[in-house]
Amino acid sequence: MLLLPLVAGLAPQPQFRRRDALSAAAAAAATTTFSPAGRPPFVQSASASTAADAFAVSASLSPTVALASSAANALSEAERRAPRVGIGAWAWGDSVFWKYDPKNDEELREVFDYAVDQGVQFFDTAEVYGLGRSEELIGKFARQNAKAEGIEVATKFAALPWRTKPSDVVEAAKRSTERLGRPIDLYQIHFPNAWCNAQYWDGLADCVDRGLVKKVGVSNYGVGVTVS
Repeated sequence: MLLLPLVAGLAPQPQFRRRDALSAAAAAAATTTFSPAGRPPFVQSASASTAADAFAVSASLSPTVALASSAANALSEAERRAPRVGIGAWAWGDSVFWKYDPKNDEELREVFDYAVDQGVQFFDTAEVYGLGRSEELIGKFARQNAKAEGIEVATKFAALPWRTKPSDVVEAAKRSTERLGRPIDLYQIHFPNAWCNAQYWDGLADCVDRGLVKKVGVSNYGVGVTVS
């Protein structure tokens, strides 16, 4: 005779994949809340300190309602703010499209310092911008400027055809943190890959677990791209 596990706590619990939780967090973050007049502009973003936190959902929830909210609610308002406007640093190090010349590094540092002085707190780069040179410059400039201690840096993983495993995302994030000299505030998949976007979500979760990145997302994704 088949015995069903009726005792509370013995019943099978729904299994949540980290990519599902991250997808739910992304959906939650899509509902943005902007600051009232007179306060610094920001966007409220869903976040979690570890991928495991994203699974802190009640067993009574449907498997399709795995919202990554527990850790986000524990964060302070300041920790959940993401600047709405920042400086894009593609040209900082890219000689193919932007004719970067190392002789201009001092001028770029002056631009960085001026931006920080004017209150800019967000800088966007990617591992393919100058093949890492842009990340190196931002990391260097930030270390040389005491006022830049509170800036946030976003960088991106290049979804090249031969990079198809979660570990590829993790290894790329490690190299980016080495060039930046700091954890990544926002780590994004730079562009969709035709066949392994779900694996990238697992890689992003691993990056959060390892403390390499604080927030994750995607770049250059349209509404028709499947990520799970």
